[in-house]
Amino acid sequence: MSRKVSVFGVRGAGKTCYIYAMAQVMREGAEYNHTTISLFPNDIKQQSRLNRGYAELADHHMWPMGSLKTTVYDFKVRLQHDNEYQEIIPSLLIRDYRGGVLQSEEDNDEEFEELLDSFSDSCAIVFLVDSETLLQALDPMDVAPQHRVPLETNQILSARNQIFFVENLFMEYKKRNLSVPPVMIAITKADLFVNQEEINKGKKLIKKYLPSIFAKGSGIDAAITAVSLGDNLSRDDQNRLFGNLLLNTSRNIHLPIIYALYAYLDSVYADSSHDEQLFIDDVLFILRRMFEGRVDVYYNGNLAYESK
Repeated sequence: MSRKVSVFGVRGAGKTCYIYAMAQVMREGAEYNHTTISLFPNDIKQQSRLNRGYAELADHHMWPMGSLKTTVYDFKVRLQHDNEYQEIIPSLLIRDYRGGVLQSEEDNDEEFEELLDSFSDSCAIVFLVDSETLLQALDPMDVAPQHRVPLETNQILSARNQIFFVENLFMEYKKRNLSVPPVMIAITKADLFVNQEEINKGKKLIKKYLPSIFAKGSGIDAAITAVSLGDNLSRDDQNRLFGNLLLNTSRNIHLPIIYALYAYLDSVYADSSHDEQLFIDDVLFILRRMFEGRVDVYYNGNLAYESK
């Protein structure tokens, strides 16, 4: 059974920053009552790379540069329950696709095919779309007054096309395959939204533009959450970071990985022993509690429960 997660996103979604920060937060662990889910790199060189990226954010207040190539990170997933440790997954591979792979103007048929292949080779797919792209794609009357700024037609079309391209990917994949792994859409830079209503408008647009994932009868397990690295974060022309970093689970940075873990455990349930199933049931219960109030979950296009 696959233990891989594919992470990709629209241009400027902050994918590299997300992975650097998520790795640090998840090393400390995501907690619920007396249970902690942690993530640790298996490769010391990758640990050093992740540490350097995190230091740029937290210590030097600089935004790290985006990925120039696809990178695969190898993590172990550890569960701590009542002071007992267990490695749920000894090796979980997170495949970080290079920035711009979706919007490259070059002939990238090989990368396109690799991306499609990764769907069937993953226990979950995490797609990142940032709030700036959503705000440009939304109808002006669906955003807060302070965000109703004049936009060029090409800006609006570019933002919408980035999301539409993801729909094209899934449509193409579903032509070739009977099923699609669980998908989470993570809205990044969520601190730029003015209020929850604006976030909900963004979620509605995503569901409208991605019917292959969210339409009733889609056959896909899917989810949407909103994540950020802090409050009022911004950058200047020299890539310096401004605002209040909050690199912890309060801004949902852990949830895409928690969702991937949920998808993996659910996928191995049927082939597990009775005792293993009892253990998985306990863990899945904990993970569902972590989702409460933070994640909209859909089964075959039907809303199971939503965030507040």
